[in-house]
Order: sequence, then structure tokens, then C-alpha cells
Amino acid sequence: MSTHKILGNWLLLATFLGGNELDMHEDYKVQVMDELAASPCLWKQRMSMVCTWKTLQQGDSWWCLRYAEVHLHHPHDLMQKAVGWMLREMGKRIDMDLLREFLQLHAHEMPRTALRYAIEKMDDEERRMWLEM
Repeated sequence: MSTHKILGNWLLLATFLGGNELDMHEDYKVQVMDELAASPCLWKQRMSMVCTWKTLQQGDSWWCLRYAEVHLHHPHDLMQKAVGWMLREMGKRIDMDLLREFLQLHAHEMPRTALRYAIEKMDDEERRMWLEM
């Protein structure tokens, strides 16, 4: 309930943590996020995906796309839901064509739950098309 507010806001902040130059802050953030994504703890993994909601609200799809690909084949239903949810939010808040590009690359290999969540707001005909891939 709070990860997008806390961790998501942190992703948007300019910070000097992890280096002396402003440019290095992104490397530090990627390192922290990659550690969460690679954690054996499902909840830390889920944090790495759900916190991207805040960056999506600010028009930044980079984090969402990165961790959607990292977690694309995750076996747990809660992670599949989180991936699909954030992808749907990306389409809604940033660009439906960006979502479609992602789906064009990955729909054929996405777990059914993630795919269904990602395409939930599309019209019936387009949803059927993606589900048939």
C-alpha cells in the first residue's frame, strides 16, 4: 500500500546517494531496485514492480518496462498481477502504443494472469487478439 509512495517517490528524487556526482544516482537506484527484484522474498520482488506506479504517474515508463521484463516469467500469481497491473497503468497514463509495443514483443510468452491484467481496459476485440497470441 505504501511502496509506490515511498520507494516510487525516491526513484523520482535527485539524490547524491551512492556517488559524488548527480549522474551516479541513477546507477545507485538501479542497483537497489535490482537487489529487490532479485531477492528471494516475494514481497521485495513485488516492491520492485509496484513502486513503478509512482514513476508512471509522472510520465516515466523506464522503471516499469525494466522490471516488467525482469519479472515477466515469475511463477507466483501475485507477481503476475503486479506486472500486468503496472503495464496497464503505463498504457493508461503514458501511451497505449507503448503498451502495445511491449505486448507485441512479449504477449506470446507472458503468463495468462499478467496478460489479462495488462489488457483489461482494452476493447473486447483487441483483448481477444492479444489472448490468441
